[in-house]
Amino acid sequence: MTNRQPPRARLTGAAGLFFDFDGTLAGIQEDPETVTPVSGVIPALTALAQRAKVVGIVSARPLSFLAEHFDEVPGLRLSGLYGLESSIAGERFTDPEAAGWEPAIREARERAQEELPGDVRIEDKRLALAIHYRSAPELRSGIEDWVSATAAATGLDVRIGRMVVELVPPVRRDKGSVVRSWCEGLDTAWYFGDDIGDRAAFEALAERQHDNPGFTAVRVAIVNSESEHGLAEQADVVLDAPSAVVGYIEDLLDVSRQG
Repeated sequence: MTNRQPPRARLTGAAGLFFDFDGTLAGIQEDPETVTPVSGVIPALTALAQRAKVVGIVSARPLSFLAEHFDEVPGLRLSGLYGLESSIAGERFTDPEAAGWEPAIREARERAQEELPGDVRIEDKRLALAIHYRSAPELRSGIEDWVSATAAATGLDVRIGRMVVELVPPVRRDKGSVVRSWCEGLDTAWYFGDDIGDRAAFEALAERQHDNPGFTAVRVAIVNSESEHGLAEQADVVLDAPSAVVGYIEDLLDVSRQG
C-alpha cells in the first residue's frame, strides 16, 4: 500500500534528492539489460534539477548504463557501481584503486563462465561481476557458496543484493559514502531506495541529521513482494512502486511552486 505522506521537508535551493535505479526509478525484470525508467521519470528529474541544488542517481549499474538512460537530464549527477564510477557536470571519474582490480574481475568472470550452471546470468560490469539467479532462485545457496570461494581466491569482496550476488573490488565505497559527499552544503536531502545496498545511504542521512541539527533527512523506501531486508522500518516514507516515486516527486514540485 502506498503511503503518500505530505513531504516533511520543502524543496528548496539547498535541497538534494538522491535515487537508486532498479526497483526505485525502474521496475525489476529478469533480464537487467531490458530495464528502462518508468514513465514520467525523465521529466520529473528534469524539473527537480531546476529547483534543487543536487539531484543524483546512485546505483549498482555501470556508469555507461546510467548515462545511456539519463544523459538528457541537465545537471543530473550519476554514480555507478556504488560510487566506483561517477559523472558530475560532464566530468567522468573512475576510482583509481578500484581500477587496479579489473584483472581479478576478469578472472572471476572466466571462472563463472566455466563453473556456473546455465540458469544463472553473468553480468560483467568491468569493475564488478554480478551473478543473477532470479530465473533459478533455488540455486541461491550454491551461488553464494561459489561467490564466497571465488572471493577468497581472487581477493575480491562480496556484495549481496536482491536475487543477485556481486564480486567487487575491496574498496571502501558504497551508496552511503556517495550520499555523504553529495550532502555537503545541503540543508535537506531525500534518498529513495528499495534494496539492501540502500541501507548505507539511509544510515548516511540519519548520521548527518544527528550531527547537524539544522539538516533534515527524508528516507523513502520502495517496497514490493521481494522486500525482506527491513528497509521500510528505517524509512520516513514508504511507497509501493517506482510509479509512486514519480507521483511523490510531482507532489514535492507542486508544493514548492505554491511557495
